[in-house]
Amino acid sequence: KVDAVVSFSIDVKNLGPGDATGVRVDDLLEKGYRFVSSNASKGSYNVTTGVWSLGGLASGATEKLTVAASVVSSGSHVNTATVSGNEKDPDLSNNVSTVNPVIGAVQANLGVEKTASSMAPVIGSNVVFTIAASNQGPDQATNVQVTDLLPAGYSYVASTVTVGSYDLSTGVWAVGTMASGASATLTVTARVNPDGPYANTATISGTELDPVPGNNSSTVTPVPNAALVDLSILKTAPLTGTAMGEAFDYTIEVKNKGVNLATGVVATDVLPQGLIFVETQTSFGGANYSAATRTVSWNIGSLASGASASLTIKVKADAAGKISNTAVVASREQDSNPADNSSTVDKDILGLRIPNVITPDGDGRNDLFRPVIIGGTAKLIRFSIYDRWGNNVWTAPSNRPDEGWDGTFKGTDASVGTYFYTISIEPQWGNVQHLKGDLILVR
Repeated sequence: KVDAVVSFSIDVKNLGPGDATGVRVDDLLEKGYRFVSSNASKGSYNVTTGVWSLGGLASGATEKLTVAASVVSSGSHVNTATVSGNEKDPDLSNNVSTVNPVIGAVQANLGVEKTASSMAPVIGSNVVFTIAASNQGPDQATNVQVTDLLPAGYSYVASTVTVGSYDLSTGVWAVGTMASGASATLTVTARVNPDGPYANTATISGTELDPVPGNNSSTVTPVPNAALVDLSILKTAPLTGTAMGEAFDYTIEVKNKGVNLATGVVATDVLPQGLIFVETQTSFGGANYSAATRTVSWNIGSLASGASASLTIKVKADAAGKISNTAVVASREQDSNPADNSSTVDKDILGLRIPNVITPDGDGRNDLFRPVIIGGTAKLIRFSIYDRWGNNVWTAPSNRPDEGWDGTFKGTDASVGTYFYTISIEPQWGNVQHLKGDLILVR
């Protein structure tokens, strides 16, 4: 085989009847061999010319040359020895001797076997790939490497090797030299992504001829499952009544009550007619509003087990009555309890408009501060004005809709500035609602 040492033996005999002089043997090693050593029973051997010079050889005498050479390449490498002398040789048929060793290539049966810790991993979880490389001989293998580049369905987390090194960017595990019968192991830990491909292949190669190439690659194809998550959503609004034209906040809280990571979490809220969108604020993720569909879309992204996020939607009431509003949440994963994936809240919008300024100058405009009941049968129960120190400045004596504060206190003009109001009103559809706010007195 290649790299083995072969020994050539050349025997020269003088079959007579006379002595021979100037005897020489020509045996030049061809390129398939590399000279190692020689040993001649007589004379000397010149490795450069391949000439063994014996000089004289008596009738009946025998001499021996041994040449050791290492094999440098496989294939057929002929080696020929030719003897000659000064005297005429009556039989030239035995003056040449040839051997033709067939040099076999060094062979190393490399194999690789790949396994996965789970063939049905949960999306977002980790899977461990184990790659076992082996040399089943019969010879040593050199420049062994295993290529195992993770496909897009996985994200690298960590790796370990028993021999050599693993390059994440190329996916090449440089094993190096493996003796016959040797083995080595690479483990790669990866996170399972929501989208594939998931087929993962390892391929082994080396310098030497592999007599069994069928075991040079190994593929595993896990089939990921969507994790079961348990998302909940809760929508709330202020319990106090809101007058038309006033702004108020809806608060939406999303929780992951399950044990698995939720990915691609999105909450949506279609605002009903009667509400005007103002703005949003989020604790996590980003929200946007589409005026065309009247939809607030809140892209939360990933939500870990036990985590929560909140969204505030500020709106302005534009119509009176009971407004029902629903928010829903969804993720890429299947929800184990879809019953709490939506939340609806009812909000009473009073048929009432409340100004924020009073200008009692006798011009007939804004001379009185009073709530204006719009339609319906809402009943004003109590209406009071207070100064900044909490002193009652005025209270409606009979709660008639046309009564209002004229900007006076105990018969004299009240000082300009900020005042505060409290209003109790009973709408036609439910319980008494209590409102409060501020106004500015300007003269």
